[in-house]
Amino acid sequence: RPRRVRDMSGTRPRRVRDTPAGRRRLARSKANAGGAAEWGVAVERSPPPSPPPLLPSMPPPPPPPEVVFVSPELAGWGSVGGLGAMVAHLAAALAARGLRVSVVLPHYASRGGGSSGAPHAAAHLFDLSVPLESSRGDAPLSVLHGATEGGVRVYLLQSDVHFRAPYAHRSPADALLSASLLSRGALLLLERLSASPAALLSNDWVAALAAPYARHGAWRRAARPGGGRSWPERWRGTAFVHLVHNLEPGYDGSFSGAEPALSPSLLLGLPPALLSEERPGAAPRAGRGWRASLTRAALLTADSWATVSASYRQQLLRGGGPLAPLLRAFPAPFACKLGLPLAELRASLHADGLLGLTGHAAAKASISVGISAISRRSRGYLSAISRR
Repeated sequence: RPRRVRDMSGTRPRRVRDTPAGRRRLARSKANAGGAAEWGVAVERSPPPSPPPLLPSMPPPPPPPEVVFVSPELAGWGSVGGLGAMVAHLAAALAARGLRVSVVLPHYASRGGGSSGAPHAAAHLFDLSVPLESSRGDAPLSVLHGATEGGVRVYLLQSDVHFRAPYAHRSPADALLSASLLSRGALLLLERLSASPAALLSNDWVAALAAPYARHGAWRRAARPGGGRSWPERWRGTAFVHLVHNLEPGYDGSFSGAEPALSPSLLLGLPPALLSEERPGAAPRAGRGWRASLTRAALLTADSWATVSASYRQQLLRGGGPLAPLLRAFPAPFACKLGLPLAELRASLHADGLLGLTGHAAAKASISVGISAISRRSRGYLSAISRR
């Protein structure tokens, strides 16, 4: 009679007749893979061939472009006015659009009183040795690393000798040396990080030498002779943009001195024609001494320039002065409208009773009179407007 047989895989029972035909059928099922699995018999089988891919394998998407700011100020890290607030808001706005954004600035031993908010924490990353001209040797820098709430990476260059406080220069030569150290340190930092940013924005005259030092690499070749690609070739894919904040006398990055032995070209390691309109090798005129313009060097080597408002851009393009022909030589300088969030700006000014003071002259007057009664946030906004 039929007997009930349960297979080894736990499926429902199947009837197998105990007859010669039934036994032959059972033997055949044990010989194939299906029967072997049911009866627990191990059978070696070659894996089935994998089907061809429907689409060819795609490479991973490239990382988003990187933008680097080189600035003497950044709100919350070391700032005395509107420049730091503008850089902070513009960097945060670019990071919110998905770009990788970094800011390089000095780590001041004494932060400016205009900083908004408590200073952020920064950790030591590594040390740099920045070559200086003539017999000054190398300047040691400590690199600190931090980040803002908006995901902007911050790199601080620490030197208690050269970066004591914002704009704390004891002489014109000291100002030139500090500017040289900031720009050289920023470029060496990016080289150490193997970073090739899509754009580098130098802010104000203190950071104006970033593009000149990237285009003219004699100072770098002297520190690392031979081997590898040339220094200017390394920055071929980076667009250098100089961000003009204020070109009024005293803020335009022009320096002069009566010391006949001091040569800004030798001090900074740059061609004389970048720093002054004086002909190379010409004897200095009596009573004039030396002259140097860091903003001139930036405009002669940068890919473009920008400023903090459309109205100030028109003012610079229509104005006169020694830099006017250089400014008008660029086809499309852009304006970034201060980089400040308008809703937050209006709310802060309204809280301090200063909402109507949005003009250049009114903002300057408000800062110079009764500044202690103005909040730090409004002080930064008004400083930015007054420098427009």
